[in-house]
Amino acid sequence: QPAVTETPSNIGEELRLGPVALVLGEDLACRVRPASDMSWLEARNLTVNFPGRKQPALDGISLRFDPGQFVCILGPSGAGKSTLMGCIMGFRKPDSGEVVAGGMRVGQTRSLPNGLIGYVPQQETLHDSLTVREAVTFAARLRLPADTSPAEISANVEQVIGEMRLQQAAETKIGNLSGGERKRACLAAELVVDP
Repeated sequence: QPAVTETPSNIGEELRLGPVALVLGEDLACRVRPASDMSWLEARNLTVNFPGRKQPALDGISLRFDPGQFVCILGPSGAGKSTLMGCIMGFRKPDSGEVVAGGMRVGQTRSLPNGLIGYVPQQETLHDSLTVREAVTFAARLRLPADTSPAEISANVEQVIGEMRLQQAAETKIGNLSGGERKRACLAAELVVDP
């Protein structure tokens, strides 16, 4: 029989797990919250150069995103927005600098940003032949933990379809949506995992 060890815990004490902490409450219930002194995502001194270009696409960019923030990156064409997002998501390795999510370096684990960061790329990725509900459900099944019940998946899907005001278009194929509806459907497919 395996040995069981107990570690005494104090009310309010936290145990860190990546970007979150487990905290023991007054009622002896364990709650999850963002780790108190750790930013959730940080880009540190990112530099990316492209061959044949005089100026770097990114030149020493540092950013900090805290838990719960909604961030929009804006700039003119060629400013480096897509390159920055590629680095943050782990799709592109910077020439120098690093991206850290919850104390772990992005890029070390390919799936680290999955479920932690919601990202809607410029080019839409949803299949035109699926309905909005089918596309969002597919994203949920693909990205939520394997033990998520069908009822939980359905509840998440219906919640984000409502939040994105897509109830009237839920049974419409992605290919038949307006441009704005397509973008909202893409957002719903990201938000269904509560990043």
